[in-house]
Amino acid sequence: YTEQKKMALPIVIYRESAPQHFQGHPGGVFIKGKSKLGNCEAEIDLDQDYLSKPERTHLKGKMPVISVNPFSGNAGKYHVGIGVDCSHWCAPGVPDLWNVVLFNYINAHLKKLEKVEY
Repeated sequence: YTEQKKMALPIVIYRESAPQHFQGHPGGVFIKGKSKLGNCEAEIDLDQDYLSKPERTHLKGKMPVISVNPFSGNAGKYHVGIGVDCSHWCAPGVPDLWNVVLFNYINAHLKKLEKVEY
């Protein structure tokens, strides 16, 4: 080719860490020796979720971040093996909602995202 073509970089969109619902910590995260295995908490205090709060703080303005915690924080009863596994989700279920949020974000912002130069 005689003409240089500008290569497009991939579009990066970050999904914050999914909330866990372990008993024994207000944020629901598993802490060895402190978290109780058994029943998953139905709701967690998202302000105490030390996994996704720093993500949102450090990535703000650097890349798009899909926030999933507002509708996942009170979905403790939708984990796999209710009462045993408070990290993984039933499917179809909560992860499908995340996909809808991602699709809607891409659909609404695609033209803007394609124009970003790095």
